[in-house]
Amino acid sequence: ATSIKKIIKVGGLVKIGSIHNDGLDTNFVITDYKAEFNVRFSGILPGLFREGKGVIIEGYLNGNDFFATNVLAKHDENYKPIGTKV
Repeated sequence: ATSIKKIIKVGGLVKIGSIHNDGLDTNFVITDYKAEFNVRFSGILPGLFREGKGVIIEGYLNGNDFFATNVLAKHDENYKPIGTKV
């Protein structure tokens, strides 16, 4: 049997003190101060990615972890995709 992973988008703030890097693999938590998601991402994060800042992540849930396939950082009320030059 094949498992289909539904891609979803989730927005929130990067929880302060939650970013852990190991090479290109990054784990962090996003929160809306009511709920939190543990996020796993492998790749280069946008330059605007910071603790306490807004992000939109795309990916899928697997158990208690959200596996992000794309991370967009918020800046001046606009979301900048990975690789966008500011």
